[in-house]
Amino acid sequence: MGSFEDHVRYGVVFYVVAVFFACVPTAYFFAGEVGAAEFAVGATAVGVGFVFALAGASFPDIDHHAAKPHRFFRKWVAVLSAVVAGYGLFASGIAVEAGVTAVRAFEAVPEAPEPVLGGGVAVAGAFVAGAAVFVGVRTLKPRHRGVTHSLPTGFFVAAGVGAGVWYAVSVVAPSLGVLAGGVTGASFFVGFLSHLQCDGLLVGFLPDAM
Repeated sequence: MGSFEDHVRYGVVFYVVAVFFACVPTAYFFAGEVGAAEFAVGATAVGVGFVFALAGASFPDIDHHAAKPHRFFRKWVAVLSAVVAGYGLFASGIAVEAGVTAVRAFEAVPEAPEPVLGGGVAVAGAFVAGAAVFVGVRTLKPRHRGVTHSLPTGFFVAAGVGAGVWYAVSVVAPSLGVLAGGVTGASFFVGFLSHLQCDGLLVGFLPDAM
């Protein structure tokens, strides 16, 4: 099994090769038709794609408790879950209603403005949600080199990444949404494939880090 640094190196090599094979035919067919604006968009896409390729190269090891990707994923998914839970509780009015109910049930608790009560309940709910996810990711993670190291998983996660980026970019720049989603999704999948090869799980005629 390759180390985190091995996976990063494999991700870089796979991405460089993928960009070469993608850009050479494109340059051949569109020779003379690519202006400064198109070149700038292409160069930006290559740079952004590199980040997603590294993410794809790291993703499979979220199933190993000692791996850097797992620790990163566990921490930030917990933080995101806490933020979403806190916002949802407050925005829906559930937190305010629960706070008011609690104050009325316990006469010893002093009265306070509804936003303050709701904010307190929302913060408590966010803390509970974040802690639950933090513990749950460690407890429920799949066995190492199992489902997260399979091609179907890589394909569907890459598709999800591409769809998410497509939607986000389409909100601010509709004409670039499809390009952004395609580049990021494909780059993530290239990085994912590099991880499998680094672990010796892809094909036998390429070097691996076993």
